[in-house]
Amino acid sequence: MKKLILATLFLASSILANDTDNNSECLCLKVDKAMAKELKALIKKYNGKVISVSKNTQEQKKFEAKQKLTKSISIGEKLYKSNCQECHGEDATKESYGTSRALTSLTRDQFKDALWGYSNDEYNRGMAILMKPIADQLIDEDQDKIYEYIQTLK
Repeated sequence: MKKLILATLFLASSILANDTDNNSECLCLKVDKAMAKELKALIKKYNGKVISVSKNTQEQKKFEAKQKLTKSISIGEKLYKSNCQECHGEDATKESYGTSRALTSLTRDQFKDALWGYSNDEYNRGMAILMKPIADQLIDEDQDKIYEYIQTLK
C-alpha cells in the first residue's frame, strides 16, 4: 500500500512537471533505490517522459535545508513560549521589568552572550536572579532555535 501511495504521488508530480502552462510544481520524495527504479518505470509507462530522478540535487538540498529550518523554528517557538514569553511578551519586544532590551533587537551574538553571562554570573541588567535558571537549562542548540524563532517575529 505504501508503495502504491508513493507511486501515485510521484506520477502526479511528473504530470504536474510536464504541465504545458508552466504551472508546474516539484514534489521531492525520499525513496530507496529499488523504489526509485519502480517509480521511474511507472513514469515511463504512463506518462512517456521521465523527470530527473537523481540523488542530492540542488532543489533537494534547498528543500531539506528549508525543512530543517522550519523544524528548528517550530522547536524554538515552543521553547520561547515556555521559557521567555511570560516576561518578554508574545512578540519578544517587551522590555521585561524595564531592564531588558527587546529580544528582537539583539544580534545572535548578543543574545547568546547574554544567556552565557546569566548562566555564568557575569551578566546582570537587573533580573539575573530570574534569568539564571532559564539560561542554565538552555543548551547551545536550544538557544539557536529560540533565536531563529525570534527572528520570525520581526
